[in-house]
Amino acid sequence: MHETWKPVPGYEGLYEVSDMGRVKSLGRPYKMRNSRQPEVVMDCKKPERILKTTKPKYPQVALYATDGTKTQPLVHHLVLRAFVGEAPAGMEGNHKNGDSADNRLENLEWVTHQENIVHSRHTLDKCVREKNGNAKLTEQQVIQLRQARVSGQSVSALAREFGVSVTAACNAATGRTWKTLEMAA
Repeated sequence: MHETWKPVPGYEGLYEVSDMGRVKSLGRPYKMRNSRQPEVVMDCKKPERILKTTKPKYPQVALYATDGTKTQPLVHHLVLRAFVGEAPAGMEGNHKNGDSADNRLENLEWVTHQENIVHSRHTLDKCVREKNGNAKLTEQQVIQLRQARVSGQSVSALAREFGVSVTAACNAATGRTWKTLEMAA
């Protein structure tokens, strides 16, 4: 797959960002004094390199302006700004698939804060719930448990069928667990 690079807005000639969500420092010349002979100034060149990201929930990179000022912008904001444009007023970056480390252009969009909240609740909660290492039930099973409870069927029989404890089945059926599913179901 071809990777497209564009200048990082505000850091043109210093950094570029790709549609694959990578950020690189461009090779550039600089002058360095010899520590043993301060009067000697050497011409050097920094090589081009891919920047490492931090490991928080939303990856960031360290960028240095020509005056030495350091900023640590979010990588998904750099991708969106370079390829889509500045965020319209009141908009924020959204990862469509819910993976905050996936900063590919095709996975990013500007949305309102409210749209971001709705997206996380309705679209991503299912992924989070079923990918949770502690989850014993699928979304479909929880729906079946809730329907059984409403219709007066035995939740304990479904618990045995699904291979979970009666407590786990009752908690899912009553909404003590899988709380966000109530909004979507």
